[in-house]
Amino acid sequence: MGGVPGVEPADVVVIGGGTAGYNAARLANGMGAHVTVLDININKLRKLDAAFGGQVRTRYSSAYDLEDVVKHADLVIGAVLVPAPRRLKCYQIPLSRR
Repeated sequence: MGGVPGVEPADVVVIGGGTAGYNAARLANGMGAHVTVLDININKLRKLDAAFGGQVRTRYSSAYDLEDVVKHADLVIGAVLVPAPRRLKCYQIPLSRR
């Protein structure tokens, strides 16, 4: 993901800032990637900012922000907890880079 001379670090997007998202972001950050975490919980985003000391970008998860970061991402990690009976809201996002 990073750390190889002459190779740009990967852009990693983590959707969800809970335990799984935190650990995914920590691993990607440790491997030298540029990491962005999206979540709908502002308090989680603040805790992530404090935990990573500004090394990981955080953004509120909206359709606009999700599309904005995904179109530049090399890797997208879904780490959102969805209870079984609840349906996941899906966004239609073209995956090709513009």
